[in-house]
Amino acid sequence: MTPSETIPLTVDEEHGGLTLTLRRFKPANGTAPRGAVLLLHGGNSAGDTFLLPNGGLTAFLTQDGFDVWILDWRTSPRVVGPLLAGEKRLGGSLQRERELYALDHAAQTDIPSALEEIRRHVPNAELGVVGHCMGGGATSIAIATGKLTGLGVKNVVLSTLGLFYEVPWNGWLKAEDFIVERIPQENPDCRGVDPHTPELWPRAMTEAFGYWPRGWLPSGTGRAASMLQRLTFMFGQPYDARRLDPVISERELLAQFGAMHVGLFLHAAELVRRGYAAKLGAPDVIDRPRACADDCNHTRNGTGPVPDHYLLPQHFHNHRITLLNAADNQLWHRDAVDLMHDWLRDHGVRSEKRNYAGYRIQELFWGARAKRDVYPDIRNALL
Repeated sequence: MTPSETIPLTVDEEHGGLTLTLRRFKPANGTAPRGAVLLLHGGNSAGDTFLLPNGGLTAFLTQDGFDVWILDWRTSPRVVGPLLAGEKRLGGSLQRERELYALDHAAQTDIPSALEEIRRHVPNAELGVVGHCMGGGATSIAIATGKLTGLGVKNVVLSTLGLFYEVPWNGWLKAEDFIVERIPQENPDCRGVDPHTPELWPRAMTEAFGYWPRGWLPSGTGRAASMLQRLTFMFGQPYDARRLDPVISERELLAQFGAMHVGLFLHAAELVRRGYAAKLGAPDVIDRPRACADDCNHTRNGTGPVPDHYLLPQHFHNHRITLLNAADNQLWHRDAVDLMHDWLRDHGVRSEKRNYAGYRIQELFWGARAKRDVYPDIRNALL
């Protein structure tokens, strides 16, 4: 699909500037939209997640009268690739760049900037957000901190991730071994880990991958299969190639994933060990306090110390939340969605949950039956 318009979106100008890409796809029928929606991809994947296969979820929604906007936020290969290829360090130093690539910073800058831009184009349309994987995590933090307040966002779809972080046992092994935390110590100049260039991986990743049992990785030969094996080691298996829509080509798959910035990787490891969303650098395993959903006076009247976690329910009441869970998800355990659903319901937030048996995380959009099984539910959640 060809976007109706492509808008460069500059954020973090005070830190040297980072250019995101916001693409608009107007309703196919050319009439006034029934609503606008912002789509947010995962941690090291591209906005084209929502364009596969044959236009994917984007084509489905535009044909149904939606004004669709895809943001390639700071984790996209479109953004990370040029940053890592240049000499400039965002914020002026490697340490500051890692901090600016934490999930909470993206939630406070990228998502509100995109929604404000969309509002300039469609000031009166009902606005929804679909956040997938880390995009769902960033969206949840943005809601919890009030960054969506006043932008007229009614419906929010969180795909596989919200404020709670639970992983399968093999993901827990990597987090508990502190593999990612070794990178800044052993390879201080490393800024990203790219599944396409294992020869450039930092020592900690190379050694751990060498010890990783081959039986825990998907089989296959060729460039796409090799990339999938490295992605599976890095995060967990995102899809089974046999279950994808057959029209998706190897070239398209290879283009969907890029380097994971070390800053985001470090934050993700903390989130996994802690189990819930908090700021980069907050205590995760040792002497962590039990997060209080009300957090004393802060969430009630804005006084008192600002909490370092994001289990803050008050702003979620402004939205209707739909949670999507891929039952065969190998990145995030289904408990991540179940805990989020229970937490929302415990605090009186409108929340629904959809579970898809036989789906891995990327198959929610790329699976052979996704257009039949998943897309209609997302459409309905946005109405």
